[in-house]
Amino acid sequence: MKKYVVMAAALCALAAVSCKKDPKPEPTPDPQDLTITATVAENTGRYNSFIDTDKIGVFVQSKKANQSNLVYTAKEVGEVADYGQFVINSEVRTSELVAAEDKAQFVTGETTIYAYMPYVEGAAVDAVPVVDLTNQDVINEVSYGKQFITPSWIPQYAKATISEAAPVQMQFVSPCVLVNNGAAADDYYKLPDETSSVAIKGVTVTADGVIAYKNATLDLTSGSFKGEGVKTISFTAKKRNAEVTAKFVVCCDVKTATSYNYTIDVELADGNVYTATGKLVESTIPDAIDWTKDMACVKFVANTAFAKK
Repeated sequence: MKKYVVMAAALCALAAVSCKKDPKPEPTPDPQDLTITATVAENTGRYNSFIDTDKIGVFVQSKKANQSNLVYTAKEVGEVADYGQFVINSEVRTSELVAAEDKAQFVTGETTIYAYMPYVEGAAVDAVPVVDLTNQDVINEVSYGKQFITPSWIPQYAKATISEAAPVQMQFVSPCVLVNNGAAADDYYKLPDETSSVAIKGVTVTADGVIAYKNATLDLTSGSFKGEGVKTISFTAKKRNAEVTAKFVVCCDVKTATSYNYTIDVELADGNVYTATGKLVESTIPDAIDWTKDMACVKFVANTAFAKK
């Protein structure tokens, strides 16, 4: 009799187990469109404003869903008076971003939004191709005292993390530093007076740390460059009499850029080279032209005067 009781109990237990239903997975919420507002970075050698030619790439990453390289533009833009000389009548530093097609969306859980500009087709979140800044000849040298960086040169990126479908505020920063000598009257490189009538052939900047990258990409997740790091960059420049205006860009943050020692060689058309060593220092341009307030900048300060090499 005991055998039958035990067997019956076992059969009941087996039936109970077989009748249990597997728990249903929680349904994934419907995606919700995100409203993104962004502010441009300062002191990048371009307008401190969104402009009508800006295109912005956006990535959305979460455990539930990813979106890659969505195209956005700024809803509001500054009024540009002269594209060639970067004269702007009005600035719009902060604007809502508008999707060209697909919108960034929130699904559920912790979600990170990455944005960058200028937009590059085929970019990945950890590999946005950027211009090779080892040779900076594509600087738009308009005239003495008017030297500007083409907007497509200088990348900007932003990152924000959310856990609900709330409006997203993003602050663009640049992984590069513009060295802005020549923006104020006393910031030009001054060569000896006897060079006044001789044109410049080229300028070379050498640092004791990496200041540019070959085959460069920008990793938006870390805000850092990838590629072959180099310590020397070159570019063309102009001068009036013995004064040289020579803006250039270094591919590192301000803290790193100002920690390096630099040598600047100015080669003239007659074959002579004038050199100076020094540091980059943070400064301001008082009453900056085309801006309504003092503008932060970084400039080269020589330890000694430029002398023939």
